[in-house]
Amino acid sequence: MGNRYDFLEQMWTKFDIVSARTVDTKDGQKYVVYSIKIYQEGGSCDSQAIFVERRYTDFLELYNNLRQGYPMLTARISFPRKVLIGNFSSELIQSRVVSLENFLKVIAENVTLLDSVGFKSFLLGQDEVMAKRLLEAKKYSQAKPLLERNFKILNKIHTERHPTVIVALCRLAACCTADPTSLEDAAKYAELALRRFDGISDVDLLYYYVPLLQMCNHLWHVSGRNPETLELRLTNLRQRGHKVDGCPTLLESMLTVE
Repeated sequence: MGNRYDFLEQMWTKFDIVSARTVDTKDGQKYVVYSIKIYQEGGSCDSQAIFVERRYTDFLELYNNLRQGYPMLTARISFPRKVLIGNFSSELIQSRVVSLENFLKVIAENVTLLDSVGFKSFLLGQDEVMAKRLLEAKKYSQAKPLLERNFKILNKIHTERHPTVIVALCRLAACCTADPTSLEDAAKYAELALRRFDGISDVDLLYYYVPLLQMCNHLWHVSGRNPETLELRLTNLRQRGHKVDGCPTLLESMLTVE
């Protein structure tokens, strides 16, 4: 799954809260939305930052989740308390920005917290759930932008061959392949997934390798590219005892992944 140096590179992931705005609800209540900039510092220049917006309640849910799952790692985190509804002075908001940004910094500097399911849910929000529902409903064109954004976020905080990133990329490629209007993107993402599978030894991820090869074989045929190399890989896998025929498609496999 890549060397140790590659794994540590994710420590350069940065989370900055770049703005905070107050939102008025229809029933007269107020809440604050914080805009988080996700980018990579150091190494190659990162010119494509990702931005997500989250409320205090989202941060609080993440904090409680991490505190329950990783009490030793979160024992020294100073998390801002709740305040009375509507009591959002500029001083309070700025104080929260500092505290919440420090909270994200602690996560960014700890691989275990960065890799946690709770943090993934915090970053992706409802997009991951909605995208899966759209895939199940075969509404591929609607699922695609959500899956693209999910992949870009996860790709920003993890290494290229991290299991979470590989699954997100395969799900995106499978979605594009199922959408007749997205075949160009399907080939682009499928080829990227193939490259990233080189050197992967994770048994769980290799389960998706054959369906990926078969999907690429189909895409290469459709686009007029020579699929000989892909067919040779499938033949070699078959000769080595891997199940090649009768496997679920990559899309079917992705629908079973949580």
